[in-house]
Amino acid sequence: MIVWLASYPRSGNTFLRIILNSLFQVKTASVYSGPLEGILPEYNQLVGYIKPAGSLQSLQAAGATYFIKTHELPSQADNSPAIYIVRDGRDTLVSYAHFALTFEPENYSNKTFQETLRVLIESKEHFGGWSKHVASWKSRGGSTAIIRYEDLIDDPVELVLEACKRIHLTLPPLSGTLPDFESLQATIPSFFRKGKSGNWKSEMPPELEELFWSIHEPTMLQMGYSR
Repeated sequence: MIVWLASYPRSGNTFLRIILNSLFQVKTASVYSGPLEGILPEYNQLVGYIKPAGSLQSLQAAGATYFIKTHELPSQADNSPAIYIVRDGRDTLVSYAHFALTFEPENYSNKTFQETLRVLIESKEHFGGWSKHVASWKSRGGSTAIIRYEDLIDDPVELVLEACKRIHLTLPPLSGTLPDFESLQATIPSFFRKGKSGNWKSEMPPELEELFWSIHEPTMLQMGYSR
């Protein structure tokens, strides 16, 4: 069986995987490889990276449970349980712009940070765009447990246990300790930038915030975020 660990990029997927690995000794896989996934030893150790043998179809039919990261839009034909992490879209897209410039330079080498941020705010090509991505996973209903990143930071154990209960999943007993953000940042500073909410306030210019709201206001309000 597959349990999707789903999110739009830079919404807290890696943090969820660190929680599962550090506190519940649950290893996780991914539909992706590189630039960190499966390549950088420090990242692999933090998320408990494994590479299962076989296709996704064979894993879905298996008796064992595989936790697999994805940023893709959900398939209508797939009803595998999922935990979906949503984050304030402003923080998400600011973080994604930094990530894109660092880890995807071939796509953004001629763009400034603000130009990259504008592209991501307006884009429908990057995993469907932020709003469509959130709405698509939310529409799966009971097979998907939604966690807000901001809540996950405050109470990681309870939020993960509640999410698993909603999708009828039992985790191993709680054990281990969760690394603090300072140690994560020291391990991979280019990936773990700030880890806090509200950083968009110092990095998203007013005109881009207005553009963001003109496109994403309905989804922001549905997920409990306000100006």
